[in-house]
Amino acid sequence: MIKLVLTLDCILLIYSFFQFLRYFVFIISINRKKIERTETNYDLVVVIPCFKEQKVIEKTIEYFNSILKKNISLVLVTTNKEKGLNTTKDIIERNIITKYPNTFLINYPYDDGMMADQLNYVIENINQYIPKDYVDNKTYFCVYNADSRPNRNTFKELDKEIANNFFPEFIQQYSYALSNFEQLNLVLKGFAIYQSNFELKCGMLNSYFDSYLLHRHLVGHGLFVRLDVIKKINGFNTKFWCEDIYMSAVANNLNYKIEPILCLENMETPNKIIKLMKQNAVWFGTSNSHIKLYIDVFKSQKKISIRGILGLVNEFRSSINWLFFPFIIVFLFVSSIFLDIKYFIFSLIAYISYILIYSYTTIQIINKLENKKIKYSIKMFISTFIATLISNIGPLYFLITKPKEKYKTER
Repeated sequence: MIKLVLTLDCILLIYSFFQFLRYFVFIISINRKKIERTETNYDLVVVIPCFKEQKVIEKTIEYFNSILKKNISLVLVTTNKEKGLNTTKDIIERNIITKYPNTFLINYPYDDGMMADQLNYVIENINQYIPKDYVDNKTYFCVYNADSRPNRNTFKELDKEIANNFFPEFIQQYSYALSNFEQLNLVLKGFAIYQSNFELKCGMLNSYFDSYLLHRHLVGHGLFVRLDVIKKINGFNTKFWCEDIYMSAVANNLNYKIEPILCLENMETPNKIIKLMKQNAVWFGTSNSHIKLYIDVFKSQKKISIRGILGLVNEFRSSINWLFFPFIIVFLFVSSIFLDIKYFIFSLIAYISYILIYSYTTIQIINKLENKKIKYSIKMFISTFIATLISNIGPLYFLITKPKEKYKTER
């Protein structure tokens, strides 16, 4: 038992310092990164799927029109699934498309379906929103949420990424979850940092370093897909709840580049534990279907690549880690107490080091990329310490309740 406890503690410490080293290398690398080209010719359509977005849609479109170039189409896609008086479609027709000439409305004409169905409907009608002389491999299909707030320099950074990387298949803007940070309670503040860490370390850094061995993932907002690629893979998958996890598997199996934009989107964290549990359960439900999901990818593409297999392994590892990591920490604390106080202290030091390194470097990456001055505090450390200990409440909620329908996060 002593050897097991010490081994697990040492693994946690090694992993923590590995993440700190990666953070340090990343910061040095982006400081030295040279911009070789800043202009190129490409077409872009920005799509925002809407379902029960009455509270946020007007302010969101006002924001996007303040940062988009005038020649870029902004397409809002509503759905017949939304019923009642004063729907999102009604608000868009009345208050938005009459105000902004580059903003268009398309309605998904069916009473069922998910966000992926709405996006695929836009792809079917894409010729309405891009120039007639567009070229598939120089046109990007972009997705944001109805409450998205990407950095104001996003589309300037997009120019640079496209030019410097010669039209990569995927470009991803990753997020941090501090938009409503001050309105959250102590535990949810910790979850905001926990989610930000996952987006930046497992998402952006793994894509930036183009790691074969570590988990790469795409996100369903801030996502830019080259039009020839989205057509080749037959649009967004509708068999699984999270179309972005499926598309991550596609990108892995086809060995496509995921190029991160080095500015971020600031998103909200759910303001109640029950909302966060349900949201996380949706994500875990798809991640936990890794074998079924990757088999579907392999069959549909008629190809099994080394990177595809590694993607499957990493998705499995990610879901297992999400579910069991808090149990491992509790096991270390409880078992080390029964062994000897010195082992408990060592376990506590290992966990404190892990929390301190990942929460501090997460805040510093946000400060660096967003030119902010967020001060790391003891309160942030305590909130992250607690939240990480219960970070598997979403997976547990999924396994216990086995929800049959995809939960839409309440605004």
